[in-house]
Amino acid sequence: SGPRPTSRYSIPDLVKLYLSDCAEEVKAKTYKNYYNILKVWAHDFSRFPPSELRAHDLTTWLKDHPKWNPSSRHQAGQIVKGWSAWCDNEGYLDGDRLRKARLPTPLTRDAADPADLLRMEKAILSTVFLDFFQVLYDTGARPGEIMSLEGSRVHWPESVATVHGKTGNRVIGLSVRSVKILRLAQERYPAGPLLRTDRGLPWTSTSIFRAWTKWEHVAHTSRHIIPYHLRHALYVRWHDAGISDVVIAAQLGHQSKGVPHIKLLQSTYGHAEGRHLEDAAQVASGHAKRRASKSSVS
Repeated sequence: SGPRPTSRYSIPDLVKLYLSDCAEEVKAKTYKNYYNILKVWAHDFSRFPPSELRAHDLTTWLKDHPKWNPSSRHQAGQIVKGWSAWCDNEGYLDGDRLRKARLPTPLTRDAADPADLLRMEKAILSTVFLDFFQVLYDTGARPGEIMSLEGSRVHWPESVATVHGKTGNRVIGLSVRSVKILRLAQERYPAGPLLRTDRGLPWTSTSIFRAWTKWEHVAHTSRHIIPYHLRHALYVRWHDAGISDVVIAAQLGHQSKGVPHIKLLQSTYGHAEGRHLEDAAQVASGHAKRRASKSSVS
């Protein structure tokens, strides 16, 4: 029958419709995030007419939740914006009223010391967890994307794989080492997830956490590191190699409406490290000396 006039719907009504529509389209963890944020949004705007929503309403709402850090507020804003865009696309609102809302800049993640990552890799004595660690390191994928990867989603001739990410499927590049690991895994497990525990069970968030904690402790890393540090490490390696940020954003799954999101990539991973600053200082110093030399000659 199609959408009814906007006046018949409250914001909580529209939130329920949106959650119902996307329940089967996104991963369970992502849906839970949507649900938790939009539940607060619906409660706070339960009596607010949807047709009167303006961009500043979202900006103000985020400021009214000071216990959320900037990254949490940014994510919450993105979720509410997604809901607003859906209401517009489905005809429940006469426009995407929150599209221009300004969101807080998310916090950047501090990079792990590369020596710590190497130290941990060398400390891992479990062959199956080392496989998992190395594929994560080489691809920069999210743990959930790798632990659910099946052989049917690996395109061997092109050395790429299709993983199911936060916003749907995407293609990632595979290193020579990762291809070798995954080929051997497929010989052992022709169907279902390729990478598994030593008991032959698919990895879960809990089993990954336990294994990671164990081997991090054995490695005696200088600071606490987490799987997402491997994503940051990939950004640094690929950026240093001169690979386009568009390509890096695609590999890491930073996308907006299916297009690589460079701004989000840079705000998350793009802060300068000490060695980058040292290199920049040396380059600038050399440039200044050359200019001074040319000036004295003239």
